[in-house]
Amino acid sequence: MIRKNALWISFGLAALVGVSEANINWAWSWIGIAGTEAGFFETDGDLSGGNAPAGTYTFVDFLVTESANGSPLGSVSGGQYSIGQPSAGFVWDGSSATQWFRSSGSRTNGANLSIEVDTTFFYAFSVGLYELRDALFQDPIDSGLTLTLAPVPEPSSYVAIFGVIALGFVALRRR
Repeated sequence: MIRKNALWISFGLAALVGVSEANINWAWSWIGIAGTEAGFFETDGDLSGGNAPAGTYTFVDFLVTESANGSPLGSVSGGQYSIGQPSAGFVWDGSSATQWFRSSGSRTNGANLSIEVDTTFFYAFSVGLYELRDALFQDPIDSGLTLTLAPVPEPSSYVAIFGVIALGFVALRRR
């Protein structure tokens, strides 16, 4: 009976660890004339089995890791970028973004993320058009027509899950 209980406890703890993710990280990239622009979004929400369910996701952080146009590498949390209007994000249908919004959802034609170190430029995301824009003249500096956007599973949660399961089996073997 003790062995059976230890096994169920280990699986129960593993399940709890697996659903305890507080936010979702998303890898994004698009290729423009100058080359690749890429980074990550962090949004609210929880992954379900490593996938993001259909729903509305609001930005918590934004990170640029690669810029062919010389945009600064950095993030909102690091102070290099800002979310230009309150509550920006996107609607996800389970496989792609079907709408981008800003200003707490009252503007649904795109989401803007401003560069804080040089406030004359910003990234604009809308369905079918992804741009680095000149904020003074609203002109695109570079743009891409196809965005690669995918949730990124948290590897630490998988390590924790397997660790909890392993502890359960160790407890079983000792009894």
